[in-house]
Amino acid sequence: MKIEVFFDYTCPFCYIGLHHLEEVMKNHSNVEVLWRGCEAHPRPEARTKFPDLKPFWEETIEPLAKEAGLTLNHPMSPIPRSDKAFIGMRYLLAQGLDVTSYHKNIFKAVFVDGKDIEDEEVLLDCAKELKINSEQFLLELKEKVTEQEEANRYAYIENKVEAVPTLISKGERLDAKLGVGIGKEEIEMFLKKVSRES
Repeated sequence: MKIEVFFDYTCPFCYIGLHHLEEVMKNHSNVEVLWRGCEAHPRPEARTKFPDLKPFWEETIEPLAKEAGLTLNHPMSPIPRSDKAFIGMRYLLAQGLDVTSYHKNIFKAVFVDGKDIEDEEVLLDCAKELKINSEQFLLELKEKVTEQEEANRYAYIENKVEAVPTLISKGERLDAKLGVGIGKEEIEMFLKKVSRES
């Protein structure tokens, strides 16, 4: 069973939601995830500055992360764009690699260490566990700069994604609620529902 997962590395609700998804999938070994990286705030939108988010962050996001057992610090400001990180992800997937550790390392770089994931060396460091060809990885980041525009179009125009994370399978979808995300129980119910339809 295939599930498309639309997400953004700089979205705290995706950091939390993908953690929940990983936990839930332990009971759903038949699920194949198709990772659909899409920017919540693509170019040419201005990058979000953290001070603008601080009250919402402390009142809403930090409690959700704590409940999920995740460490969550505020990201650097302005919050970096994730397009290069997605180019790196697609390169790793094209090599047939499991990108689980890459996801975790990118989220950690953003939300724990406060690093700039527009920095190619930061991305290379996030991918190092996969024993990749470093030169080829860095070349991909430079040569595929327009690739993310098509990925964003696929998410927001073709699949009408309004907030991330969003899960889609067999015409069914689990959309994040703006300012809330998706919870572990919602993901469990969604996977059970699409599994029954298999």
